[in-house]
Amino acid sequence: MSIPAGKIVVTLPNNADTDNITLGQRFISMKNAWKVSGIDRTKNGLLVLWCELDSIISSDDLENEIANAGDYVYTIEITNGETASIQEASTLQLNAQVKLNDNIVEKEVIYSSDNPSIATVDENGLVTAISAGDCIITASLAENPNVYDTITITVTALPEHNYAVIISGSTSIVKTKTATYTATFTDNGLPITQESFFYITADDGVSTTTLATIQSQDPTANTCVVKAGSTLGYVKLWCKNIEGTIVSEPFRIQIKNIF
Repeated sequence: MSIPAGKIVVTLPNNADTDNITLGQRFISMKNAWKVSGIDRTKNGLLVLWCELDSIISSDDLENEIANAGDYVYTIEITNGETASIQEASTLQLNAQVKLNDNIVEKEVIYSSDNPSIATVDENGLVTAISAGDCIITASLAENPNVYDTITITVTALPEHNYAVIISGSTSIVKTKTATYTATFTDNGLPITQESFFYITADDGVSTTTLATIQSQDPTANTCVVKAGSTLGYVKLWCKNIEGTIVSEPFRIQIKNIF
């Protein structure tokens, strides 16, 4: 079938939903407004509409054209999904899409939280997690709050930290000799990266000592070289991170004779 320019033929089911279509009605398709100029209901359950181009719709005028053409429906959708999970003190950007019938339009959206003690949301849809729990964020059309969508936000608590630093190496050094020691930093048993600082005390864990000294240390590799003096006895080797927030248990080293 050859259709002249500016005309289209639309075939629809002939049923209760299409019974109200009449001559002169307008609809939007392909960003054009079409007017029904002919109707044929004799095609065995099919409705054939002969339509003529009424006007060309620009994207800016699309909303008004749809409104003038008859019934129109606004919908709003939060495109992040129905649920989301974020950690305390983190943020999530929500994105809401407003449609007029099937066409995306620019409309003001208002966001709200049903429990700001769990999570807050600003005017741009940025969610900030406050404390562990669930809350519902609503995005509604500013001009019609009855048009809305919701998303359930689950805020999870920040994990509790359990820091430790373990020193490994020989428990004894022959006097005047050296030994290398390594520190491993962990959080809840998992290795973490920290810069280290080793130091030595007397066996009481407090006093200074001359029984051994730290000959060198590598803060990045978390290693140190301990040199024993010529006097027998015990010292304690310690390690902490540079900030001093993670401190090891003392590692006891004996300074001994070769035999």
